[in-house]
Amino acid sequence: MAAILPTKSDLEKGGLVKFTGKHKSVSSNSLKIASALNVIHGNVNRVIRKLTENGKISLLNCEQSEYLNERGKNYRYYILDETASLQVVMGLSGSKAEQLQKEIAQAFVSMKKENAEWRAQALLTTDTTKQANDHIHWLQKKLVEVIPSSRRCTMLFIHIQQAITKAATGSANTKREMMTAYQLFQVEELEQQVRKIIERLRRAGIDAEQIRDDTMAMIKAKPELNSGA
Repeated sequence: MAAILPTKSDLEKGGLVKFTGKHKSVSSNSLKIASALNVIHGNVNRVIRKLTENGKISLLNCEQSEYLNERGKNYRYYILDETASLQVVMGLSGSKAEQLQKEIAQAFVSMKKENAEWRAQALLTTDTTKQANDHIHWLQKKLVEVIPSSRRCTMLFIHIQQAITKAATGSANTKREMMTAYQLFQVEELEQQVRKIIERLRRAGIDAEQIRDDTMAMIKAKPELNSGA
């Protein structure tokens, strides 16, 4: 199945710099630069091609891709890292280009810092999820002993993780790479609470079905988390 190309409006959304798909890095693109300078996109692409031909920027700094215009026709654009973005803007003349150099440099600094914070929080959340899953696995085994034919046993991991995701983001289907750092922090907090409640009720000798019900009730009793995105 062919990948669905982004539209021009998709690529111009947001600030000058954004995270890449899975927060591996940050980037800008030729459409954002053209829009910021109010110049024809083709002129920006010509500067990029000239810079690559002269060896000022390489394929490591920019990636050629395609988007759909309003009539559904494919057009070329470039995804640019910090080095390429600054070189491209310097290759364009005018007072707007000089101002954009400062703005785009500041945007990269800010977004790289934010991305580093996101990645650090993502690691913390992943570790906390692993700890919670150890306790969920114990609970699942106990539930199988009590209600072996129930799908609620086999779906326990999914139900708990979806409930946590919904409490943190408002949607059970939000992927973690699409969450904000704050939302990941809320997930981490809930994962810790899941671990603690299962551990506490297990020690108190509460039966598995009640532990499951109390765990789900605890997660769903956190509607205030949704306002923090």
